[in-house]
Amino acid sequence: GDSPCAAFDKVDPFVKLPSEVHADGWLSESEVEGLALYINPQYLVKSSVERIADKFVDDSHIQLYKFLNDALVDQLSKQIHDKDEEEGMFEGVIPPYESGVGGAWKMRGPTHKQRYLEMTCDAGGDLFSNLKECFGSPAFQKLLSYMTKVTLTSSRSCVRRFRPGLDYTLA
Repeated sequence: GDSPCAAFDKVDPFVKLPSEVHADGWLSESEVEGLALYINPQYLVKSSVERIADKFVDDSHIQLYKFLNDALVDQLSKQIHDKDEEEGMFEGVIPPYESGVGGAWKMRGPTHKQRYLEMTCDAGGDLFSNLKECFGSPAFQKLLSYMTKVTLTSSRSCVRRFRPGLDYTLA
C-alpha cells in the first residue's frame, strides 16, 4: 500500500478522452452559451480565438487575462473570502495548518515543492464543482483545441485552493 506521504504527493493521471478532440469549424451556439456561464465572452469570439491560436503557435504558450467571466469571479471570490473568514484566515495570526481540510478538500504536496488544498470530489452544485465540470466538458476541450491548434487525446483537471499564509508553490 501507499504510505501517507506517497498519497499526499500523488498526482492524478491523465484520462484518455473517448475520442480525439480536434477543432473544426467553430463552436455551436449552444456550446458558446454554455461556456459563457463561466468564460469571459471575449474568449468565445472566433476571431479572438484565431489570434490566440496564432500567438500560441508562434510562442508555444499563451496567457489569458481575465479568462473567467466577471460575474463568476465575483461569486467565487465571495465564496472563497467567506470560507477563509469562517476559518479564521484574517485574524492577524497564521491559521491552523488543518484549516480548510475536510469535506471535498484534501491537502496536496510534497511540502518541499508545494502545498495547497485540492477538491477531491463533487461538492454537489458548488460553484467550484460546476467550474470543474465546465473545464472537463467537450465544449471546453473543443475551445482549447481551437486556441492551441492541438488535437487533444487526454485531459486532467483539478480545483486548487491556496489558503492565505499557509499554501505555496515553488519554482
